[in-house]
Amino acid sequence: MLFRSPAAADWGATRWGMTKDEVQAAIGGKAVDDGGGNLVVRAPQDVAGFRFDRVTYVFEGGRLKRVTYFGGRVNFSLLQQALTEQFGEPIDENNDAVRGMFLFIDKEKGNVIHVVDYPDNSVILSFGKTETRF
Repeated sequence: MLFRSPAAADWGATRWGMTKDEVQAAIGGKAVDDGGGNLVVRAPQDVAGFRFDRVTYVFEGGRLKRVTYFGGRVNFSLLQQALTEQFGEPIDENNDAVRGMFLFIDKEKGNVIHVVDYPDNSVILSFGKTETRF
């Protein structure tokens, strides 16, 4: 399995519903506040062999709701293939092959994975609880 987290975590070292302080402790204090209520790590991040430029920990009501990776050097086709191999075909809702938007479900963890390929060759990869809407 390429996209794995520790058994006690929802994504990486984090759990959905953590506070900012709890996320900071879980990731070793590497994030800064983005001024909009979220935490950002502006350093290369590797996710299952794919390199992203930064990661944002998104909070709603002071609790972690989503983890989003941003990158410009990610091969979208290979990323989509890896997600399909692990989680099966993307779900029909919100898929748009022309715009490069796909939704996958991690049934084991109860996560939704949203991946978007932008015309400027940047890629966004988001992980959140299944009830999360992007």
